[in-house]
Amino acid sequence: MGLRKQVRRLVLDSTLNTRDLGGYMTVNGEVTNFGVVLRSDVPNELTEHDKTILEEYNIKTVIDLRGKTHFEQEINDFSKKEDVDFYNIPMLGGFKELEKINTNHNVNSYETLAELHEEALLEVFTVIANHTEGAILINCKAGKDRTGMISALLLMLCGVPEDDIIADYEISYTLNRKRFEFDEKVPRTSYYLSPPKNMRNFIEYVQKTKKGPEQFLQNLGVSEKQIVSIKKLLLQ
Repeated sequence: MGLRKQVRRLVLDSTLNTRDLGGYMTVNGEVTNFGVVLRSDVPNELTEHDKTILEEYNIKTVIDLRGKTHFEQEINDFSKKEDVDFYNIPMLGGFKELEKINTNHNVNSYETLAELHEEALLEVFTVIANHTEGAILINCKAGKDRTGMISALLLMLCGVPEDDIIADYEISYTLNRKRFEFDEKVPRTSYYLSPPKNMRNFIEYVQKTKKGPEQFLQNLGVSEKQIVSIKKLLLQ
């Protein structure tokens, strides 16, 4: 893209966890492209400073993974832009659904999250595969769970080592600390933690139970041609 700066984290006024998936070396020695996929918490009430920084990325596709309640509480600024293809693809409707999952499952089980939202995952990766211009921004509320799972699948698909994918996930805790008061004994605040075991378990689930990221996506309905398109987007 010829970005003026190749940076991993974007320091913005209105978000805390906006990051670029570029700059990761794969097991084959390739490096993921900067300026193609950004992961983020919700971009709400962007300042002029934020707009100036984001302008350079030429964001043309935005995927917001929040449910209706959170989407209406904090409007995504990109949903109002006519020159952006905006998709609201809900994965979890809010804390009530999280608590419902936690009754029978581990709320930080991304395996469960994936199984509950297979149609949403198919839609997300179809949108990414069809993307042709500018950058993609993927966000949820805190940019950790839903966005973290999509980001991990993209990095796995490229062949980024497991340790780097886990490290990319863990950063969310540090970056979100300014927004949330953490107390692991209080369920709702513990949702914003990002312990490495959560991502390690998900990677193992994809690699062993689902026979790898490509097979995982194909089982959802993503075609081989679409998978090739996603890889080209991130690696060429």
